[in-house]
Amino acid sequence: MKIERINGLHLKGLGNIKWTFPAGPVFLLFKEESQQKVLAELLWELFCKQKTLDTVHPLGSSSVFEMWVSRENHRFHIRQEYQLCDNDLLPTSDFIKDEITGENVSLADSMSLGEYIFGVNLQVVQQGVTIDWSEISDVNQLYQRIENICQSGDEKLSPQKVKASLIGAQNKVLEQKGKIALVKAEYDELRKDWENSHRQQEEERLLLIELKEFEENDAIIAEKITAAHKIKERLTLLNQNQDYRELRRLQTDIISSEERLRRAEANLAALTNESVIDWTLVESLREECIRWADLQEQIKRIDHIIQTLGDRIANLKVSIQTSGYEGSNNEKQRMYRLLEEKNTAQDKLNSLANFKKDLADTHLSLSQAAAELQELSEMTSVTQKDAARVARWEWQLRKWHNSIIGGTFERISQEHFSRFSIEKKLRTRIKQYYETLRVKDYEGFQNRLTKFHELKNYAERLQEKIIQLKNVIDQEEILRETVDSRNDSLNEAFFAANVDNFSLWLEGWKDCNRKIFQLSHLQKKLQSLSDRYDAEDTILRDFTAELKEKLNDWNTPVTDREEVLAMVFNVAHQLREKDRAEKRMAECRSKFMEMIGDRDLDTLAKKIEPLAELDKEALISSTDRQSAIASWEIERLEISRLRQDTEKRLKSMKKYLSLPVLEEKMEASRKEWMTYENLLMAINDTLRLFEMSTDSWQATYGNALYFEATRILKQFSSLSDIEMSQKELLKTKREYFAYRMAIAELALGNNIELPLYLSIEKLSEDESFLTNITEYLSQLSPARQIILSTTNLKLAEKLKNIGWPSIIV
Repeated sequence: MKIERINGLHLKGLGNIKWTFPAGPVFLLFKEESQQKVLAELLWELFCKQKTLDTVHPLGSSSVFEMWVSRENHRFHIRQEYQLCDNDLLPTSDFIKDEITGENVSLADSMSLGEYIFGVNLQVVQQGVTIDWSEISDVNQLYQRIENICQSGDEKLSPQKVKASLIGAQNKVLEQKGKIALVKAEYDELRKDWENSHRQQEEERLLLIELKEFEENDAIIAEKITAAHKIKERLTLLNQNQDYRELRRLQTDIISSEERLRRAEANLAALTNESVIDWTLVESLREECIRWADLQEQIKRIDHIIQTLGDRIANLKVSIQTSGYEGSNNEKQRMYRLLEEKNTAQDKLNSLANFKKDLADTHLSLSQAAAELQELSEMTSVTQKDAARVARWEWQLRKWHNSIIGGTFERISQEHFSRFSIEKKLRTRIKQYYETLRVKDYEGFQNRLTKFHELKNYAERLQEKIIQLKNVIDQEEILRETVDSRNDSLNEAFFAANVDNFSLWLEGWKDCNRKIFQLSHLQKKLQSLSDRYDAEDTILRDFTAELKEKLNDWNTPVTDREEVLAMVFNVAHQLREKDRAEKRMAECRSKFMEMIGDRDLDTLAKKIEPLAELDKEALISSTDRQSAIASWEIERLEISRLRQDTEKRLKSMKKYLSLPVLEEKMEASRKEWMTYENLLMAINDTLRLFEMSTDSWQATYGNALYFEATRILKQFSSLSDIEMSQKELLKTKREYFAYRMAIAELALGNNIELPLYLSIEKLSEDESFLTNITEYLSQLSPARQIILSTTNLKLAEKLKNIGWPSIIV
């Protein structure tokens, strides 16, 4: 990597420059240190994006600084423009172009130009690319810088001072611990006040809600009490005016009659315009017209009733015909009989399961009895005669044994004739018989025989029971047929009546009977009305004929008389309607005035109405209503007491600062407290991290730095010819130079091809030290481009003598 050229335009202290650097080492010889400083600042700001306090001021309103750098397959053209603003030089634009690819380079905000161009981080650029050598004549200061390099790699960073500063800051912060404890205690107290205030506000809110609920409930109960008293007053007024309903009805009838009268008069007024009617004659026939109108209305009413009855009779007939019922008692009895037969057969079928179980149990019992009889099978041959014979044998044996004669005979026979005794023969015969029956004695014989007869009788009874049960069970098919046939008959009847069960069918049958009875009654009534209609119609026709005779004297053509007669009949209807309306209105008004007296119905209506509400309230007894009012009054007193208690609780609450004020104070205390803790934590973390960082750096680079510095020192010549007074200072300078260059080499790592810009402002006139520097830089120059800037003429002369090209500024 190589810096090829540097151009500048209107740079203060440098003016316009055009420098081309050769491939090998080169040195820049400045007349003044300020010029050297300008270049160092420009390079530092360009590569590291840093602006020093000593800002470069351009000669004019704008300045330009350009540089060409080549690296592998790239050749970068870097251009930076500056603008003078308030005596300060501000970068206005930059331009980076790769002239090999022709593309402009855009850097990320977090990347500096030195990092991009040299391919290393910013620290490597600061330690290994740009090195500023300042002449130091203080041995202690030199040792301090060497120690700084050995401990941290940065000559200007003293880990001991940093650590001492951090410990001092830590101690100062810890000194504030008591104060912070008070701040924390104040915060805790404020927090408690805030919680109490928040709780108090919530309690106040709830208490205010309670007060509002108390007020609402009190208003509701007061409204109930007021409404109850009003209802009570209205009921009392209604009881005092029990004829109120009748008065309302009369008033309604009066209004209705007035309306009827107005309609009749309006109709009559319309009819008076007809010129074909002699109203004098009509007035003379007033009674006849009213009589005719009454007959006509009567006939119409009867005809309407006959039509209505006819429709009802027709509907009843259709309903009876489609009901599916006969309506006779025989039908009802037949259905009852079918239902009873079906239920009886079904009950018997249901009980067959028990019979079948009983039959199975009986068969089992019979099998057990047969097995026991089989064990007593030898007893089958024992007849009553055999039993009587055995009983006789036993009697004879007992009799012979107990008789004196028998005993004497037995003794003589044995003594003189040596024969078997009769008693022994009897016993032997009986024993042999018992052995055939498997018994030992007569008692066993009797027991075994008795058991045999009992088992035999029991088995016979079981057989008889089995026969009876089989006879009952054999009826199952007949019973099923009975149930099915009766079900079919019932279902047919249910289907015809469109019902699901007998109870519904019976209700339908009863309804059908009622309809049949109603039909008979309506038919009789219809016949009676028909007869009456015929009689009334005959009277009407006769009356109409009489009216026609009376109209013969009118000067009216015969062809118009039917029309005139129709109009006369219409007038008759209206006159009748008017008379009835007047009569009804007079009757109602008379009765109304008689009942109302000096009362005002409108006033009563305003107080009593709505009447339906009073009818509903009248169902509640006055005692219950009074009890309800009393309970409401008690409830109001309780609500009033609770409301007063709540108001007292509100007034007695401790007053705290408002939440915003408390929160502001809490936030201030919390910030002070947290700032202290964060600062202490930051200092502790920084101190710990700094110690870890320095320890890690020394563990990683300490030995390498020492070996590299030792290697560089070995290249320097001996100090044997130097005076003792200068020997220590020169030795220290050598060590400092060796360590500074060693850290630069270590910082570069594998990037040894990066250029080195070494700025030497002042340098001692020691010949050996200058020789050491020039020799080291000459040995380093084949591997790296070295640009050395200085104002030292002696150093420049040495460099020139060893073949370094120069650029004089």
